Amino acid sequence: MELSDQLGITQIAITSRLVEWFANQPDHIQAAILGLYPDLLKKDIATLILERLAEDKDSTPPTA
Repeated sequence: MELSDQLGITQIAITSRLVEWFANQPDHIQAAILGLYPDLLKKDIATLILERLAEDKDSTPPTA
């Protein structure tokens, strides 16, 4: 069974949601998904991205 049948939505709706999700990701995550990092970094990319996300979270001021 196709994903669209399982979810009860059209393939166009799935594609639209994926594109929206991707467009809202930080540049470093987009680059990883697109495979833009060199082979030397590929084995460590998940760790590097998680560290970067943690840094970004720590530098964001708390909201009220």
